[in-house]
Amino acid sequence: MITNYGFAGPYGYEMNIYVDGKPIASGEGYKYTDLLQFCQKVYTIPYTGGEIAVEFVNTRDNNDKIRLFNKIDFTDGRNIILK
Repeated sequence: MITNYGFAGPYGYEMNIYVDGKPIASGEGYKYTDLLQFCQKVYTIPYTGGEIAVEFVNTRDNNDKIRLFNKIDFTDGRNIILK
């Protein structure tokens, strides 16, 4: 589950989910309106173990990525949710 405590969801960004470095599609997909202020959204992914990472990447600039404010590792533009 992702909770947005900020002002608004990241407009113009896509969310990518990785399990052990491999891209995984969530059943729900992602829209920037999923993460409005103080909203929570649950994304369901196939998972049997391993590291889970989330990446928010700008649709016009692949080098522009969002680091979440949580105290979690941020490696190669990915927020490591679970090690």
